[in-house]
Amino acid sequence: MSKLKIYTSQFRYGGDDRLDITVKSGIEAFAPTWDMVKGHKDGTLANEDYIKMYKDLMNKSYKTNKKLWRELLSRKSVTLVCYCAKDCFCHRVVLAEMLVKAFGCEYVGEVDSKGNLIIRNAKESTNCEFCLKDGVEIELFESEHLSRCPKCIKGSFMELTGKEHFELIQKEKEKNEITQNTSKATG
Repeated sequence: MSKLKIYTSQFRYGGDDRLDITVKSGIEAFAPTWDMVKGHKDGTLANEDYIKMYKDLMNKSYKTNKKLWRELLSRKSVTLVCYCAKDCFCHRVVLAEMLVKAFGCEYVGEVDSKGNLIIRNAKESTNCEFCLKDGVEIELFESEHLSRCPKCIKGSFMELTGKEHFELIQKEKEKNEITQNTSKATG
């Protein structure tokens, strides 16, 4: 059996592999609860608590909705859709990561409404080389599609999107090259 390829997208994605996992209109077996959504929106439910609750909910769902889970896992590809914006915390990515960890699926990344890859899942292959120098592993595009890079942003723990993080790394590389070239020229 081939490995399920998982994509995530906003609700307007309309491809054949689309799976609506929203509480509003989606398949209940893969959706959060209204209380979770409302709590997260109004700020009373932190991301970490939401993730724990959602994982618990999905574990229960797996036990009680075996047929739906088997159908999902037997697909060649699936695009998990929700109303959340692409650059923010969303349960669609949490579910994708759960499927990778539990069933060995492949999370490819976020696609736009036409299916074009816009955010590649870099979790397994792209770490910040500056952070790794000090042994601090930073995974880009975590559940929130954000990264916290204490080394690159001088310890401020400011949240950056993946694009902003890569731009910051590029600027840092250019600055280092200029410094090295200046050192060689004066040395």
